[in-house]
Amino acid sequence: MRLVFEDNFSSLNTSRWRPEFSTYGDGNNELQCYMPEQVSVENGALTLRAQRKQAECISGDVREVTSGMVRSSGLSYTPGQRIEFRARMNVANTSDMGGLWPAFWASSWNGGGWPKGGELDVLEWVSKDQYRSHHSIHWLNESNHHQHWSAKSNINMANEWHTFAFDWTVTELRWFVDGKLAASIDPRTLKTADGINPFTNPSASINQIKINLALGGNWGGPLGSTALDESGSTSYQLDYVRIYDL
Repeated sequence: MRLVFEDNFSSLNTSRWRPEFSTYGDGNNELQCYMPEQVSVENGALTLRAQRKQAECISGDVREVTSGMVRSSGLSYTPGQRIEFRARMNVANTSDMGGLWPAFWASSWNGGGWPKGGELDVLEWVSKDQYRSHHSIHWLNESNHHQHWSAKSNINMANEWHTFAFDWTVTELRWFVDGKLAASIDPRTLKTADGINPFTNPSASINQIKINLALGGNWGGPLGSTALDESGSTSYQLDYVRIYDL
C-alpha cells in the first residue's frame, strides 16, 4: 500500500477538520448539541468531549448535554483505497455507559440524497450493546426503500485503543479491527434503485468524513445517569487518520 494522506493530530487543522455547531442527529432523537469548543487536540489525539453541560445551540434550542463532531474538508477517499484510524473511548463510568455512540462514517456521496447516495459506517460503537462495534452500509433498494447491511465484532473501546480500517473496491468492501478481517461483502450483490450502486461506481469519491460522539437517540439508547459528568471526562479520541492506495 502507498500512503497518500496522514494526520497525526499534532494540532487541530480547522480547515481540514471543521468543528460542528448544530443539533445534527435530531432525526434520530439524539440529545446532544454539538459545540466547537468540545473539539480539541490533546496529547496528540483528536478529542471529541461530551459533558453534562447546558448550552444554547445554533437552532436556539437549549440542550442539557454537549458533545463534539468534525467533518473533513479537502479530503477524498475513492475506490481502490484504504482508510484507517486508531481510536478509543474515555469513559467516566464503565458500569454506566448507556447512550454513548461514537462513529466514523460518510453519507450521500453518490448523489440523490440519503440513502440513495449511500452510507458507509466504518465504525459505530453502541455502548448499550456492550463490547460491540458495528460495520455497516446503507442504500436505496430496487423497491425504493432504505436497506442496510451490518456486521458486528466484539470489541471493548472503553479506555482501550483499537485500530480500524476499511478497504473499498468495486468488488469487495472489507472492514478490519486491529489488523484482522472483521467483515466483508461484495457490493455487486446489492439490489439498488435504478441500478445506481454507490459502492460500485469506480469514479465515486467520498469528500466528507464525519467523526462524532452522539448521545442517546433511537439507536444509542437512554443516556446513563453517570455516563457523563461536568468535567468532560467522557471523550472519543483518534490518534491518527490515514488513507492508502491499495
